[in-house]
Amino acid sequence: WGVSWSGFQDFMATVRAAHASGGLKNEGGTVPYSADKFRSPLVGPNMYQVDAQVITPGTKDMDLSCLPGLPGASWALKKSFVGERVTIFVTHAWAEGVFEFERYLAHAWRQCSEDMLGAAYICFLSNPKNLDIEGMLSNIETSPFNVALQRMPAPGHFVMCPTVNAAIHDRLWCVFE
Repeated sequence: WGVSWSGFQDFMATVRAAHASGGLKNEGGTVPYSADKFRSPLVGPNMYQVDAQVITPGTKDMDLSCLPGLPGASWALKKSFVGERVTIFVTHAWAEGVFEFERYLAHAWRQCSEDMLGAAYICFLSNPKNLDIEGMLSNIETSPFNVALQRMPAPGHFVMCPTVNAAIHDRLWCVFE
């Protein structure tokens, strides 16, 4: 389930609103996070925080009108109930600030498509966060990451979003991708 550029921008508007209102707090994640980075318009909250405080709760009770009884669908399905066909695969470190991620992604997306067409597999928006994500990741061959990579049309685009907060190649999933 890919997300279009406009779908990603809708997501970012939600994140910005939560950040500006104080609803997104500098807590959670796997390591302590600098208050300066959290407040910075160039870095912002890290993806662990955004996932725990915006994405997971924002999709928890979401039912797709076309598929009643399927709560917990992915953020990507909020905009398009069938998702968008993935033409860009994005890997990232999770430690990055969300505004930093947005900047790098916008630059890379323009390199893939000047008119910002296509759809991206971005795990935190494409994967259903309230379903059994651990189960989905238990077998690398059938994981959502591998399925998205294998089903991307040729030529697809692969984007690696760096961060000042961590070495992306320290994450085994990123190495696999």
